[in-house]
Amino acid sequence: MLLVVSFFDNVILSNFLASVDKRVSTSLLIGFIVLSAINISSQSVLLYTLKKYVFHFKTRLINFCLFLSLVAIVIFGFFLSIMILQMVFLKSYEFFYFKFIVFLSYSTSILILLPLIYKLMYWFKHNHNSILLLYSLSLSVFLLSNVFAIVILNIEFDKSAQRISFFSNPWDTTSLRDLIYSKLYDISSIISFGLTWFGTALLIKHYSRKMGKILFSVLISLPLIYYIGNLDFVIFPLFNDLAFDNPNLFSFLILLLSGTKQVGGVFFAIGFLSAAISTSNNVLKSFLTIIAIGFMLLYSSNQISLLQTISYPPFGLNTITILNLSALMIFIGLYSSALSISKDKKILLQLHTELERSYGNFLWSIGSDEWLTHIQKTVNKITLSPDYEDENIPSSLSTEDMIQYAQDVAKELEKEKLK
Repeated sequence: MLLVVSFFDNVILSNFLASVDKRVSTSLLIGFIVLSAINISSQSVLLYTLKKYVFHFKTRLINFCLFLSLVAIVIFGFFLSIMILQMVFLKSYEFFYFKFIVFLSYSTSILILLPLIYKLMYWFKHNHNSILLLYSLSLSVFLLSNVFAIVILNIEFDKSAQRISFFSNPWDTTSLRDLIYSKLYDISSIISFGLTWFGTALLIKHYSRKMGKILFSVLISLPLIYYIGNLDFVIFPLFNDLAFDNPNLFSFLILLLSGTKQVGGVFFAIGFLSAAISTSNNVLKSFLTIIAIGFMLLYSSNQISLLQTISYPPFGLNTITILNLSALMIFIGLYSSALSISKDKKILLQLHTELERSYGNFLWSIGSDEWLTHIQKTVNKITLSPDYEDENIPSSLSTEDMIQYAQDVAKELEKEKLK
């Protein structure tokens, strides 16, 4: 739903801002009100769902990020309501609310992404996983692009009026400014997109065996080609003549290429969704799905072009508010699943050690009723231990999972005995 909101907010409804009659029309204002209502309600439902999933993960960092996002969403809803009332009765809105929402969204996303990047770098240091490195680098560059976005928008906003009405054409000034920070923002966005695309490609590369390397390469290249085709330095030199010869066709082409962020977000989600489908662990399945939705929303919400125009109604504003929640979803999904997996490894190691020690002194044969009873007692002993019952970090292992693991360990011990 939020992905649809971002598409309509930035691509569809923004095309009706060119004339005064369209900007002042009641139907356009109703469209903005509907988008705002869907946006805030959807974010509230998602945040409530997240709190249910991480109820047992009572770490200070997770609680802080949840509280930060909650406060941000409440402020978004309150300020958007004020702006809507002003537009309904005054046909204008105070620019302060617009500016505050934008900077609050970027600030909260940066505060959430910083500890996430640190954790990814820490995990890579210990695991040396190339996918971890790619995602940590892509999010680092993404965070850098957010910083450039704040600088760009701050420069643009300093020249804005205190009240924004339907009289001024949003396309007259801001979209034509050429700032060095704009180029840095574009470069960092391209690098971040490319790194995330590469990480996703590695994450789903096992599908190349099923569909063939050529078909797989073609399919995963389409989002990258689509993204590159929408870059200003690519599209305008190629279709500059078309803009004058056939402006309607050119406008349709621009509209067709305007969904690159949404398409890229969906592609980035595929890697984690495929991992969620392939795992039988329900806890991991939930967290991988949360990560997938987070990445899908993160790249589709970071769009500043329309924000620079400071339009009436303020389209682009709903999209940027999603940035805060998407960063939270990625953080909670990755951090919580890492905590759970780490605890699972610790429990399985303890189980392996217990069985290995008891096997040396055990007189019954593996597979007998006595041995199965011993496994059950060992598993029960671990499940009653303080580490397993620690509610701050719940384990995704069930008693059945541990018994199955214990039986696998027993078979390995029997094989070693026969050698």
